[in-house]
Amino acid sequence: MTKRKRPTTLPLGEISSGTLQPEDVVPELLCLADAVRMSREDRRRIQKLSVGWDAMEDEQEHASEVWDDVLDILDTYAPPYCYVGSLVGDGACFGVWVDSEGVEQARRYGDVWEDPDDGSRMPTDADYRLVVSDHGNMSLYSRSGRELWGIV
Repeated sequence: MTKRKRPTTLPLGEISSGTLQPEDVVPELLCLADAVRMSREDRRRIQKLSVGWDAMEDEQEHASEVWDDVLDILDTYAPPYCYVGSLVGDGACFGVWVDSEGVEQARRYGDVWEDPDDGSRMPTDADYRLVVSDHGNMSLYSRSGRELWGIV
């Protein structure tokens, strides 16, 4: 049996909802960190935070530091134009979400090219191709054509 490789980016979607209590959210964030392939340094930092979390009593200040540190690490593994944090409009829904304002800004500056589906060629200065269906579904592709994320 071959061992499956961990993905190098986090999957889109909800991690935790209905609570902002560190004792509920931090274990979910640490679990998510285990699911992604990280640099040795980041893996070491996550392991240290996890051990510290398990040994922690009820120190609210330290809990928020662990939360912030884990989020900082995870955010570097979010797909392009995505973030790890609260869903806009629902602060208690934590996950990996598309930053639609970031996508729009990148589109305006030419880093993301919105494919008009008319046979046009992707500009050489664009890094990503965005496909938006007539129903509003969006998919982001790398220059090589690999789908990076898709949302309905």
